Parts: sequence; C-alpha cells; structure tokens
Amino acid sequence: MHRPNSFTVGRMRYKVDLQEQVDVVDTQGQPVTTWKSYLYDVPADFEETRGGQMFRGGQVQEGVTAVFTMRQVDRMQPQDRIVFRGESYGIVWVQPVGGRDRYQIVHAKVVK
Repeated sequence: MHRPNSFTVGRMRYKVDLQEQVDVVDTQGQPVTTWKSYLYDVPADFEETRGGQMFRGGQVQEGVTAVFTMRQVDRMQPQDRIVFRGESYGIVWVQPVGGRDRYQIVHAKVVK
C-alpha cells in the first residue's frame, strides 16, 4: 500500500537508469530504433506489485508489475523506460506527489 505522505528519502536505496527511444542508422543505412540512457543511478524505492492490476480513475490498469518512487524527473515521458537490476520496465503512468518539484510514483510493467 502506498502512503505518499509517509515517504522518506531514506527509502530510495535502489538505483535505476532512465532511458528514451532514439532513432539511429545502422551500417546498411537502415533506420533502427534503440534505447539510450539519459539519467544514470537515479535513487528510487522499488516495490513489486502482485496480480499485475491497479486501479486508476475507477478503471483497472492491466500489467502493472512494479512501482518506483523517486524524486521528480521533469524530462520523463510515458514512452520512456526504467532499467532496474537488468530488467526493463515500461511506464504505465506517473503520479506526482507533494508538489511538482518533490517526488513522483511511477507505475510500470516489465517489457521484453
């Protein structure tokens, strides 16, 4: 259970990387989409969710498998991903908490 008002910075004991999609050209001149990290070793709290479902706005969000709590990252976009312990997580939705510049809760799912 997430209690945003009881969050402390000391809980951010894990490190995550934030990545964005970039288009590059391969050796044959073909466009290829790949991932590039834009922030490294971002302190975050990690919590695995059970069942893969969360409620958002009265609707069930399928596939949520992890919740990350971290300081506010203005650059983060819904199409970005989080890399944690070698696993990639797609962002399902971001919940700002405690004002724009404080921190955010990122609901994510494992991507293959």
